[in-house]
Amino acid sequence: MRRILLLIIGLGGGLLVAQKYQVVVDSTGYNCGFRGLCAVNNKVAWVCGSLGTVGKTTNGGSTWTMQKVLDSTKSEIRDIEAWDEDNAIILSVKDPAQILKTSDGGKTWKEVYTATKFETFLNGFAFWDKNQGIAYGDPIDGHFEILTTTDGGETWQQLVKEHSPKATKDEAGFASSGTGICVGKKGKVWFGTGGNASHIFVSHDYGQTWKHHETHITHGMSSKGINSIVFVDDNIGVAVGGDFTAPDITDKNYSVTTDGGATWHIPDKHKHPSGYRSCVDFITKTTFIAVGKNGIDISYDGGYNWEVVSTQGFLTIDESRSGTTIFLAGTNVLGRLILAK
Repeated sequence: MRRILLLIIGLGGGLLVAQKYQVVVDSTGYNCGFRGLCAVNNKVAWVCGSLGTVGKTTNGGSTWTMQKVLDSTKSEIRDIEAWDEDNAIILSVKDPAQILKTSDGGKTWKEVYTATKFETFLNGFAFWDKNQGIAYGDPIDGHFEILTTTDGGETWQQLVKEHSPKATKDEAGFASSGTGICVGKKGKVWFGTGGNASHIFVSHDYGQTWKHHETHITHGMSSKGINSIVFVDDNIGVAVGGDFTAPDITDKNYSVTTDGGATWHIPDKHKHPSGYRSCVDFITKTTFIAVGKNGIDISYDGGYNWEVVSTQGFLTIDESRSGTTIFLAGTNVLGRLILAK
């Protein structure tokens, strides 16, 4: 275990406030690219990733229990949602795309959805509550696949093609962290895209009807676009991404909105995140953290200006819902970003 104590200077109430964050990097000993992460509280968190791997901690990240849930030769489990240490649901992206659930802490898993089309590629899912959830996948026949559930993921219904969001040519989503989609109050949901376009698709009725908006985040290649999106309320949101083949490039790698996603802009003459970013989360309404292959950045002004926190690479981040611990996961690494007392 390696512990790094970092001093971060932020703005609070018009005064400079010194905030100390302790980055704890745990050597997992597993050959796994961790992509999905769900922090239930300060003690319980779940992760998932390559080689059919799912992991869980019940002691705040000090130790993790790992298991192979699916075929380890090909399965990429890119997203996970958990409600406690017993109940969780995972999403495997392709060959075939699958969703599985556990109610006994991961001892057994039940298949609740398997794609019938070989082309199906699921990018991620999100839940409004324990019952209502939504998943999205790359376009088939020009339309993004949308799946919804109203029974906690026990069954999934696919939105008919005519009502599914329409994609431009060579437009797709990213399954880089399971956070390319997020939900808000009263049926709001947003997801981001890349490739030929970097759009945010928005629905206000639990994914039944959709509109899309331009973000100006870099696009034009299959490796470029929006990888992650988060909203702190109905209006304020931040999207991050870039080019995953060029992790140090900062050009057009984020965008912000203050009107619920109707309009987006890349702030002019502001400090961008320090490279490609695969995941973004918020700590407070104005404090955001973004992670990527080359490090961690933090913003104290609603996502406009960013400062480097660490050069340790991670792929996904999640703050505990009922606590203060911020869990981190990446390629062969699990960690935490903890506010020092």
